Amino acid sequence: MSRSSGLVGLALIVLVSLPASVSSARRTDVQPPFVAAVEPSPLFGIVSDPGPPEEALKLARIDPVSLGPLGSERVPLGLHSFGWSFSPDGSRLVLGSDGSAELRFVDVEHMTALGDLRVAQAGFVGNTAWVNGNVLALVQEPGCCSVGTTSVVLVDPRERRILRRTELDGGLVRAARTGQGYVLLLAPPHSIGPAVLAVVHADGSAQTVPLDEILAGIDAPAEYSPRSVAWIREPALVVGGAAGRAFVISASGNVADIDLDSLTVEYHTLSARVSLLGRLRNWLEPAASAKAIDGPVRRAVWLGDGLIALAGIDYSHWLTRKGEVGNRSNPAGLDVIDTRSWSVRALERGADDFHVVGRQILATGSRWNPKTGRRPGMGLAAYGPDGRRQFRLFAGQGVFVDAVLGRRAFVNVPDKSWLRIVDLATGRVVGRWEKLPYLLVPGTD
Repeated sequence: MSRSSGLVGLALIVLVSLPASVSSARRTDVQPPFVAAVEPSPLFGIVSDPGPPEEALKLARIDPVSLGPLGSERVPLGLHSFGWSFSPDGSRLVLGSDGSAELRFVDVEHMTALGDLRVAQAGFVGNTAWVNGNVLALVQEPGCCSVGTTSVVLVDPRERRILRRTELDGGLVRAARTGQGYVLLLAPPHSIGPAVLAVVHADGSAQTVPLDEILAGIDAPAEYSPRSVAWIREPALVVGGAAGRAFVISASGNVADIDLDSLTVEYHTLSARVSLLGRLRNWLEPAASAKAIDGPVRRAVWLGDGLIALAGIDYSHWLTRKGEVGNRSNPAGLDVIDTRSWSVRALERGADDFHVVGRQILATGSRWNPKTGRRPGMGLAAYGPDGRRQFRLFAGQGVFVDAVLGRRAFVNVPDKSWLRIVDLATGRVVGRWEKLPYLLVPGTD
């Protein structure tokens, strides 16, 4: 339930900061650039009531205007707040959990919990999807951060029973939805090495193909120490295009282009170096046993018409005078890749994250240097489908977008107790908000 993504987002729950942002592009669709933003109705969110964590989280209907809970109906969620997804008709909700490897099913029309199902002895359930009336759940064992193995579990949501389990040899780096399942990017357990792409089908079966020229994973020490460093490498994964293709993009500009029907792989090199690659020294990702992390993280979204938006963060470490390690982060920049020519257009060099909303790309980014304790950044910038900047706000500040609802962006500004509300049509700050519930908006994480 944070803005971080992928392996780093999960590992930073302990270290520095939910799982990978999942591409919503359907495998067989050709989407126009910048899919129109939709404000869901009814709107649901997770609110926190006073009490211990296992009792505090509740599901509530949310007023789309006031963004406060509607009525007094609440559904207790326990610790089930990860990997949520709605049934196609919007009547049911399933949520995953961290550690207990459980699914909780909710009837959102009547606001009642239907029951739980444990899908493994232990593990993190960070992704679920409704396919052909069943639920596909991705279980990371023993936990998150690509350090173990991954299971695909097919579940009958009506009887709450397991129909099929498929074990995959690799830790989950990223997951992308398709019309009939998932595409997964896997890494060797507990190490960095050649990645594997897995295509998960509606019946819970999976096919895999090695990506010998793409490295991914985490190499972390087994035990914590003040000088321990986890080396990371997290490429981007995106699915899109009428031909059913997946793209895995490394920070070095190497791209694996996979045909999802034949599982054939072609490799391409971007014609321009992506962002600040000259500064990179190492690759990998973090784990809870490390004091610092070092390596690149990338995230991508399919824009349609052969275009991919790509951004990320480059983590590095340094040694203090006391012999301990500290962490820095630098934005890798926001680029648009043209898969027809494999050329790159840089949009915003100071960006490390972005949101595609309607016909806009919202870019944010910051640098973190613990020596100064400051997080300067680029503010918030919006770009149109022609690649031109429409507006910039909060220049010089390390802001991030907490949520987008319709044409309103709720922006978290450092050292401010209120979120700023930005009208994305005019680029103006139109109000402020004290606290948002965690909004369950389809197409977001």
